[in-house]
Amino acid sequence: MSTSYNPPRDIIVRRALRMVGAFNSGDVPRAEQLADAVDVLNMMIKAMQIEGHLWVKIFAELTLTASQNAYDIGGNSACVIKGTTTPAARPFRIYGVNRKAITGANEVPLLELSRKSWMEVPTKASTGTPVQYYYDPQMMTGKLYVWPTPQDGTTYKLLINMDRPLSDILDDTENYDFPQEWLELLCYGLAWRLAPEYGMNIAERQQLATEYTALRDIILSGDTENTSLYFEMEGR
Repeated sequence: MSTSYNPPRDIIVRRALRMVGAFNSGDVPRAEQLADAVDVLNMMIKAMQIEGHLWVKIFAELTLTASQNAYDIGGNSACVIKGTTTPAARPFRIYGVNRKAITGANEVPLLELSRKSWMEVPTKASTGTPVQYYYDPQMMTGKLYVWPTPQDGTTYKLLINMDRPLSDILDDTENYDFPQEWLELLCYGLAWRLAPEYGMNIAERQQLATEYTALRDIILSGDTENTSLYFEMEGR
């Protein structure tokens, strides 16, 4: 018995093309059809990053520097995937930041600030132990700001809970950066996006969209943490 099915890129691309009538089973798509569909596929994957998914959540570490309150995340920055020396890619969003002494074990959550709240901090250069942060995702490299500005270098590091980007699928032998249960949804999503280019009528496109949405709802129901949510009422 095998549970490792994860087909290379073109298996799913070819199925999506068949779904919109681009070619018949047993034939092969033209090179330009395949190339165009791969472009659409990667644009679709970029859009899917916005939702955030369980399997792309990682912890990253960043050592604070004296007299510095702004830090890059992405590219070859000093922010690395926890337990490695690999630089973390720019996250679309950050879910939380903890401060930890280099020589200690305890972690202290930092308070997240909005852009407006960060702008309203009157003395950004004041020094001390950081207790707040603001994250600006930008385009290519994110920027993490902390306040107060660290007074001592290499005394503290930050543990950052964040999403990594989904990998592009560029080579025809590459596997997808998705769990196996997402593979059929990728077929439907790509077919739905290709449908206008292959002349599918409105009714057929609506049916494809309905099937895609139903499948997406099922898949997303399993893309959540299996924990309870508690609400606490403040005293009157």
